[in-house]
Amino acid sequence: MQALTAAGWSASELAARLGVTKSAVAQLRSVQRQRVLARTALDVATLYDDCWWRTPPGRYQARAERYAETRGWVAPWRWDGVVLDDPAAVPRTDTDMDVDEVAIEECIAGRPVPLTKAERHQLVATMQRRGATSPQIALRLGRSTRTAERYQAAARSRRNGAA
Repeated sequence: MQALTAAGWSASELAARLGVTKSAVAQLRSVQRQRVLARTALDVATLYDDCWWRTPPGRYQARAERYAETRGWVAPWRWDGVVLDDPAAVPRTDTDMDVDEVAIEECIAGRPVPLTKAERHQLVATMQRRGATSPQIALRLGRSTRTAERYQAAARSRRNGAA
């Protein structure tokens, strides 16, 4: 549940898909929670398998990502290539994550492809260079225009800081 939140899934959307309340989602995401019913674990595993690779619907993806980030929760793709059976395993960071240029081009072409945060930033930079407007970028990101403008401001800031 934490990983889905980090991937941009809001508590409301997770609750609706699980058929539980937002409060139940909060309990399931809690690090205090030691045990759950076998049926609940199966339902959550099924939800995870269905959602981890999808772009979350709605307009609260960025809020969910920020909520997860402040708690140190990481998105599912951060574990790609990590041996999960190793007790010392740690998720990958932005700096050691590969950016999938093909996924970015697919997304720009209008095909819904889940992107990592680093890939979303790259998509924005690419579309900016190609002269796309904020609403066009937002459409490809699957985010609001306001979120697209925040990504654009971050890209400008990185360019100005690097110059």
